[in-house]
Amino acid sequence: MPPTNNDTRTRTEDPTDPTSYLYTPWRAPGFAPVADACGLAGGTLPAHAGGGVAVFYPTPFAKQGDKGSEVLKKGLAMETWVAGTSVEVAFGIRYNHGGGYQYRLCPAAENLTEACFQQMPLEFDVTKQQLQWNNGTRLSIPGTWVNKGTSPPGSVWAMNPIPRIDWGGGGGSKDSGGCRGTRRGKNCVNFKPPCTEGVWDGGVPWHAIDSTAPGDDVEGYCSGDWTGGQIVDEVLIPKDIPKGDYVVGWRWDCEETTQVWSSCGDVTIV
Repeated sequence: MPPTNNDTRTRTEDPTDPTSYLYTPWRAPGFAPVADACGLAGGTLPAHAGGGVAVFYPTPFAKQGDKGSEVLKKGLAMETWVAGTSVEVAFGIRYNHGGGYQYRLCPAAENLTEACFQQMPLEFDVTKQQLQWNNGTRLSIPGTWVNKGTSPPGSVWAMNPIPRIDWGGGGGSKDSGGCRGTRRGKNCVNFKPPCTEGVWDGGVPWHAIDSTAPGDDVEGYCSGDWTGGQIVDEVLIPKDIPKGDYVVGWRWDCEETTQVWSSCGDVTIV
């Protein structure tokens, strides 16, 4: 479909070029179909499993390609939320593919389908996005929000505030000055990081996460394949929501890749 997210301020990959990444999910937030609203074990079916470090080992709970909505049974509520209040939610990145995300609810007694989750997208408190580092330090940041050209219509999505570092292959701005190769420099991120980066090593604000792949796997204090912390938001629980058990769903529509990542958890609303 034609892209619906064309505002350069909400683009995370090559925002200077409106013709780039036309058909990746973040260019039309919420419209891309999903294999399962609660994700697939290992991210894909066994026939499509690739190389690299994204290896899924079978467990008593799931094997490669199993649908989360089917094999993961209802568990104890991780949280009890009060109708009409705001609650804190967070997620972390391992491989940064840009894009943006949304939190949704589906009654636990219903089939956990994408259609069910799309009936109840949660509103963000747009004044309270934060970064939390692994040592507990927090920083309030101005979030970037998208509510035009989204599915469901008018639903609010949050842009991933952590810019990818384009040091290595793929992605990035045309003006990256050689960052598709081995050069590192200030123009190798796709938008301004939300924190002061400081200096890690070699006089640049990045360092390698994986010593076996230093050219492709780097992060800063709040950029790149960020393992240093989490993105924290507050979402609003509707005042008139029926009380009971729910599944909260998280959906991340990528921009750099044709991927949608999703996850689910059990909550009780009182």
